[in-house]
Amino acid sequence: MKTRRNTFVQFYTVGGVLMGFLILHPLSRIITTIDSPEKISALLVILSSFNREHLIMGLYFSLIGGTIGILGGFLQQSMVRKYESSLELIKLLRMHNAELVSDVGNRQKQVHLFAQDIWPTLVKVQKGLDLISDIQPGSLSTRQTQIHEVTKENIENIFRLLDILIKK
Repeated sequence: MKTRRNTFVQFYTVGGVLMGFLILHPLSRIITTIDSPEKISALLVILSSFNREHLIMGLYFSLIGGTIGILGGFLQQSMVRKYESSLELIKLLRMHNAELVSDVGNRQKQVHLFAQDIWPTLVKVQKGLDLISDIQPGSLSTRQTQIHEVTKENIENIFRLLDILIKK
């Protein structure tokens, strides 16, 4: 992997050097000759950019282009590294997401089974409470009647909760 990453920097550096020498240098020559009193064609200016007397300036532009290329190569290398690490993170997230979906499904099944198992027991308790209330009216003390009513309300609440759990 390191070789591929180093290739980015090398490629961008060589590209920058060539762009500096072959494009920036002739372009700067064209710009500097625009105001000149002599009317020289752009093609002649471009070709004269590669004469011996202008090679030093071409080397400077090559250095500038190479520097920009190195920076661009490092930037590209950094972006590729971040992209590759984000792909790894996406893969991990997908794996963990699948595990979570499986866990949620299993828990929902367990809750559903629990609700189905406890339902008959609650029905029996409710019937038992109904039998107690059917005994001769007034045979329960006030305290026992209060406990009986609270218990019936609690069982009704549990039935509503179980209803919600089973429907999900």
